[in-house]
Amino acid sequence: MVYKNFGIVTQPEFSDWNEDTQNQYLHEKGYFTTKLSATSMPTKNLKVPGEYNFTFQFKQEDLIYICSTKLQKLIYNYLLDRYISYLKVISLTFFKNFNDSIFGKKNKKARKVALDNFNNIYNNLNIKSNSLKSRFELLKLEREYYSSVLSEEREIVLAYLTGDEEFFNVSLYDSNKYLQNIILFEGNLEILLELNNLYDFETDIYFDENAGLFEKYQNIDNPSFSFEVFKFMNHQIKTLEKSKRSDLVSLLFFLKELELFSGTEKTFRNMINDLFLPISAELKLADPTNKNHIKRMETLNLEWSNYNK
Repeated sequence: MVYKNFGIVTQPEFSDWNEDTQNQYLHEKGYFTTKLSATSMPTKNLKVPGEYNFTFQFKQEDLIYICSTKLQKLIYNYLLDRYISYLKVISLTFFKNFNDSIFGKKNKKARKVALDNFNNIYNNLNIKSNSLKSRFELLKLEREYYSSVLSEEREIVLAYLTGDEEFFNVSLYDSNKYLQNIILFEGNLEILLELNNLYDFETDIYFDENAGLFEKYQNIDNPSFSFEVFKFMNHQIKTLEKSKRSDLVSLLFFLKELELFSGTEKTFRNMINDLFLPISAELKLADPTNKNHIKRMETLNLEWSNYNK
């Protein structure tokens, strides 16, 4: 499998550079970003005895280099894939025991067992509670936290960028607490997601298909259509057995006719290429009176009406 940016740093002298030179190079290439670490300086308040004021100073030497958010996610996903056997054994072991525990139980009692397990696993993750956020939103934020901490794992980051595949071995897992923690978290998260999928404890919009689609939608520059329309596009394209140009042509003209999409044909075609499936030639409608096209438009209209209820 090809991993984006894995081994992207090919300079043979890179490992000989000092840390500052490496950081500057990776920053210039866009793999690292920077932030300033502030130093607080207490000063006496001359008007109030015993009280201090604090001022914050920023110095160039306090500049900290961290992975870009995009690189963090790439490495995080690589680690999950690389150590997938460790991850999967967590959920496999749980569901073997869980299925034994609910064997012969009616659905209501099985659901109670599932809920107890869900609560126990969630509570053991020690995620900070927030009454305004759902559990799955908090789990999403916890994943983002683990991803951001990657900047502190410099050896892992540099091994990924230089393509040192042998670095990511069993010994690394056994010795690296960060890696152990993310595998444990993701293994438990997989259990929570599956239990929720089976018993529908809470609506999840952070890890289901909509979450991935929404991330794709957010990466589109100035979209001329809503997320609901984007989901409908995805639904229609998924039903295609293969790249059928005629279906894509009808879909484009349907969206334009109902003013659900105001972009150009080229914009639509480029988006399909980037996010869904490869197409090259222009999407043209040779004959608007074509019976097959009219039938496809009618079907799309019916499906949109049902989809948009």
